[in-house]
Amino acid sequence: MHPKPKLFHGKFILVNIFPGNKHPLRPFSSDNTSLPIVTELISKQHWKSLKTHLQNASPITLLQQLLDSRVDPCLTLRYFNWSEKEFNLSHSLEHSCMLIHSLANAKRYPKMRSFLYSFVKNENSISVSSIFHAISVSGDSFCASSIIADMLVLAYVNNMKSHLAFEAFKRAGDYGFKLSAVSCNPLLSALVKEDKIEDVEYVYKEMIRRRIEVNAISFNTVINGLCKVGKLNKASDVIQDMKAWGVLPDVITYNTLISGYCKKVFYHVYKKIVSVYLVSIPTASIYMFFLQEILQYAPQVLEPCYLFLL
Repeated sequence: MHPKPKLFHGKFILVNIFPGNKHPLRPFSSDNTSLPIVTELISKQHWKSLKTHLQNASPITLLQQLLDSRVDPCLTLRYFNWSEKEFNLSHSLEHSCMLIHSLANAKRYPKMRSFLYSFVKNENSISVSSIFHAISVSGDSFCASSIIADMLVLAYVNNMKSHLAFEAFKRAGDYGFKLSAVSCNPLLSALVKEDKIEDVEYVYKEMIRRRIEVNAISFNTVINGLCKVGKLNKASDVIQDMKAWGVLPDVITYNTLISGYCKKVFYHVYKKIVSVYLVSIPTASIYMFFLQEILQYAPQVLEPCYLFLL
């Protein structure tokens, strides 16, 4: 795999960090092909003609000109993807972030999500901290940077890279970027599935501290994670937070709490139920036996659950 060229232009010093790259930087000649003609070729996907015009020019420099010219970012994205495949190169992190900023400013959110999903899926060598630094210096809109950070967290989760999503969540806080429940709720769910309950508690507390939007899904996911490891007292604290935010407990909240107490107070019964599920389909008579065993101590379970939900 060829090393990635690092091009800085405009706000940055024009430098090629890897001079041995097989695509040296050469200025794009506007005398041979004007930018309007290039954009028309891209819009019509006349790639063969475009490649002919690029014979004596650098595809990286053309990308820089497209970004600087404020053309339709969807056309720039189209050229970005084509040039990487056609010339077997990887565009720099700075150019990637400039492109995603232009898409954000144009409110091309589906394109952003698709781009970030592919970027996260295929890129394993760039650190989260480097990505956030590039996001912060590649655009002037703080709102756009926050949207990009939010989608980046979600892209990590969707690519099953929850550890990187968790790091991105923390980095977003360092830069003051505003996240949303759209990314934070899937992150909470992924951490619960991986039994990373300490990380769940951190994300939840940070969501409250940063005043990130929380809803019933947020609270129920955290309650589920705490009940999963027997932290029922902390689950009750989340119930109180839920009420303070004006979110009413629902059926999922009730079922999660009752399940948590049953697993803790009647753990021996719970183990029997699990063992039966592993070997056969439980019958009505088996369910009745378990139910009778639990009902002997019903007040021990129902009273604390009832108090939590008052």
